[in-house]
Formats: sequence, structure tokens, C-alpha cells
Amino acid sequence: VLGEAAGRTGVNWVEFSDEQLLGALVQNGFSEQMAKVYMVEIGGALRDGSFMEDYIRHRSQAVGGTSLQDFSREFAMIYQNS
Repeated sequence: VLGEAAGRTGVNWVEFSDEQLLGALVQNGFSEQMAKVYMVEIGGALRDGSFMEDYIRHRSQAVGGTSLQDFSREFAMIYQNS
């Protein structure tokens, strides 16, 4: 949805291992600790569902009414003007 809204059709989702992500982040200037905590561990939590547990329990308090389609239009405008 975001790629299409930004005029970038054909953008593919690419899966890679946590080890590949960690190596690439460190190689590109992240400290190992920052890469592990803020990227690799959060990615794992997103995949196993634990990242969303609190949100799911309190969803009615967090829902703001912006759909992905609405957000994608705003995202595209900012992306194209950057």
C-alpha cells in the first residue's frame, strides 16, 4: 500500500534472518547493542506477536480512526516532497 501510494509499484517484501540484519546494521554504523535491542529484538517481538500484546488488550483506548489507506496518502505526499 505504501509503495503504491508513493508511486513505487513493484516494491517487494524481502525476508532475512536476524543475524543478517544484525550484521548489516553493524556494518553500516550501528553499535551492536543498539542494533540488537532496537532492531533485532523488536523485529522478533513483531514476528512472535509479543510486541502487540498490550495494544491488543487496550485497543479501544488506542484506536485513532486513521486507516492505512488514509495514512498512505499522507505518507506519499511527504515522501514525494522529500
